[in-house]
Amino acid sequence: MSKYNFIYLALARWDGPYASTAWAIAKELAEDNHVFYIENPFTLKDLITGIGKKDIRRRLPALIFGMNKYQKPLKDKNLIVVTPLAILPINWLPNNAIYRWLNKINNKLIYRAVRSTIRKYNLKAYISFNSFNPFYGPHLLKSFKPSLSIYQSVDAIEQSEYLEKHGPYWEKKYVAEADFSITTSSKLKEKLLSYHQKIHLIPNAADISLFQTARSNNFELPHDIKNISPEQQVIGYIGNICHRLDYELLLAIAKKYSHCKLVMVGPIKANNETLNQLKAMENTLFTGAKPLHELPKYLQRFDCGLIPFLSNKLTASIYPLKINEYLASGTQVVSSSFSEDIKDFESVIHLSNTQDEFVKNIEKALLPPTQEWKEKSINFVINNNWENRANQLLELIKSYQQDGQKIN
Repeated sequence: MSKYNFIYLALARWDGPYASTAWAIAKELAEDNHVFYIENPFTLKDLITGIGKKDIRRRLPALIFGMNKYQKPLKDKNLIVVTPLAILPINWLPNNAIYRWLNKINNKLIYRAVRSTIRKYNLKAYISFNSFNPFYGPHLLKSFKPSLSIYQSVDAIEQSEYLEKHGPYWEKKYVAEADFSITTSSKLKEKLLSYHQKIHLIPNAADISLFQTARSNNFELPHDIKNISPEQQVIGYIGNICHRLDYELLLAIAKKYSHCKLVMVGPIKANNETLNQLKAMENTLFTGAKPLHELPKYLQRFDCGLIPFLSNKLTASIYPLKINEYLASGTQVVSSSFSEDIKDFESVIHLSNTQDEFVKNIEKALLPPTQEWKEKSINFVINNNWENRANQLLELIKSYQQDGQKIN
């Protein structure tokens, strides 16, 4: 029996090119609750420039006419995806009166989707959950008066590409008006505490049971890595290939370990000369984006997994999804020491403070793992799963309910 109704507005779309915290938690909440996942709206510019793309085509009736805006991509869960009408592209504007006026127009288009959802599904009460999309938040809270409002921060919004211009302004407003907020890292919690006192840490996690399957080595290798010689060791990375990565470090790794294959699995979001040099090397392979369920097939071939993040203000706030995925799969990990949260894994990974140390640690990680490490690594992450994270959130909701707030 469902306990709560969630109006769930997230920056990440359900069918995006990479795994997201928002979608993972939404799926878990939908086991016993009704979740209405309001998609991050496409702009009219997205619609025009991406008309030939699959993600735009499948949503055209909803984006243009508001038709067929409800989808149920997971038939076994109480999860409805709601696609709003296309909105105005205003991110390029400065934060002035014109921007705020146009933002209100965009918010009205989002509210139309929320209002029709409330009516269609006869929602008498609901919890508003906003995952890192504060642009459409404060006005919604005042208009619809949810029983409880929650904000989730997953990155340093002031350091995030595209969001840095207007995101900090709206995030500060949302956090101040929400009943409570959650963060995925200790650094983010520290920041949000300056806006509001009711801030809680719920770190990222992984689909542990999925990634554990890589330990059995029973998969047929994917076609793009099948031809790598069985004698050649693989140094690998899964995730966004973006501005967070240290490309000088990756180039040094590829040169030092020229006898190994450096396999980069994920969508390419960066464009720089060092990355181009890396792509041109004979011992590197870029596979492009892969669905989450296919990642264990790649990880079973990895001898070593990398987290080659730069150390800066953005990465200091990151708790990477991939750390739990690597360890669950039985992959030995070499990581830069970019945040306080990654240091919690020091007993089961090779943590590196300098480029030289990182490169040298790979040599250690390429040695066969001991049975002791195999057991220790899975025990370390076994509880870092999305079900537990969703339960942590539900426990917080119950505690606020006990404080006198009626939310179902």
